[in-house]
Amino acid sequence: SRWMLTQSVGRSTNLNGATTATEITLTLPQGSITLPIAQSGRVVGGTQIQSQMMWSKAIQHEGDAWVGSAAITHRHTVPVQVRTTQSDFAATWLQNTASPTHYLALAAAQLVDQGGSPRSRGFKLALGHEWRHPLAQDCRITALAEYTLTRQPASATENGRYKGISLGQVCQHNFGVLWRGGQDTPQHEARPGGVQYKSEWVIQGRANWAHARQTLTYTHTMQRDASGYSPLLSLGAARRLTRHALQMEWTQPLTPGKGLVGYKTAWSPSHWFVAFDGSVQRSNLALFSTRSATVSIGLKWDGR
Repeated sequence: SRWMLTQSVGRSTNLNGATTATEITLTLPQGSITLPIAQSGRVVGGTQIQSQMMWSKAIQHEGDAWVGSAAITHRHTVPVQVRTTQSDFAATWLQNTASPTHYLALAAAQLVDQGGSPRSRGFKLALGHEWRHPLAQDCRITALAEYTLTRQPASATENGRYKGISLGQVCQHNFGVLWRGGQDTPQHEARPGGVQYKSEWVIQGRANWAHARQTLTYTHTMQRDASGYSPLLSLGAARRLTRHALQMEWTQPLTPGKGLVGYKTAWSPSHWFVAFDGSVQRSNLALFSTRSATVSIGLKWDGR
């Protein structure tokens, strides 16, 4: 089993994930009217302090592997209404891991609270197959069928059921790529936009240089609604979203020459890191265009 505690402080340009638009144009029977967005709905930047505790445990039984994990992440901000606490739980079964090909199953849950109130609840099941890459022995290919149930306690009309597939390749040391695609069906006919068609690419690279580890993750997400979002926005046009996200991290051991693992003291700080997290979301409906960037610095404790 393994524990990890991470503590960081950073600066974000968009703590509340608000739209970058400062005004909105509504289409009314009498004509179009442009109104300013209220100050409470505009971008709020500021300092954030983030704490995260992670736990994972792997058990081998008759060739099969069982892996459990849990993580709690709390982001503290001065505006109380945008403070968030996210809890993630997952259990994975892998059949006969010594074999070059095997089946796997995953069950996961994610709970997000914001400002002291429930924001979203997600529950996921996935079944799939994993096999060794025929041309690269240190790489594995995974294909999954996914089902996710999402609950929005504050807005029940946003509840949905996602069904999709994913195909990914992960190499042991330095590279991974994943594609996901599917559709999210609303549980209430009143959900704006109706069915949502989604696709996503995730590309991750890792490197070790100057006794440090560098990690880069790029995510490209596209979403298209099946029907118009609202008759008041662009004459009822169907919403389209494109999102680009980039995460970069430089992780350095505190003790020179120790490398990235191997610390004997259970809860002494083992690494310091600097991280950047940025995203740009564009939409044909200006209300859903967002932009944010966060730079943070922190410490990691590694316990085994």
